[in-house]
Amino acid sequence: MLVKDATLSLGASQLQSSSFKLDQRTTLKIDVIELAGSNIEFKVTRDGQQVFASGVHKAKANGLVTVDPGMISVNVVNENILEGKVARLSVVGFPPAAYESADAGR
Repeated sequence: MLVKDATLSLGASQLQSSSFKLDQRTTLKIDVIELAGSNIEFKVTRDGQQVFASGVHKAKANGLVTVDPGMISVNVVNENILEGKVARLSVVGFPPAAYESADAGR
């Protein structure tokens, strides 16, 4: 199981990435919570190609995305041209079948 946690400080119009290599198909549960600022979004790329975009959300953005093996980047984006922000990024990875089985029991 992959687990990544980070607190990110983003300046105006800035993007910060958390990157990691996956050796197998994985379902990622991603949460980005704003600690300071307004409106947050993230994008996921695999080998440089965008595979998921959360869209812009107030205070919290989250998503589930299943990705094939490769170099994965979760990019937290601050589109505000005037103000910075602080956000908490959490990424948890599961083998797709394991996540689907756990979700089916709910």
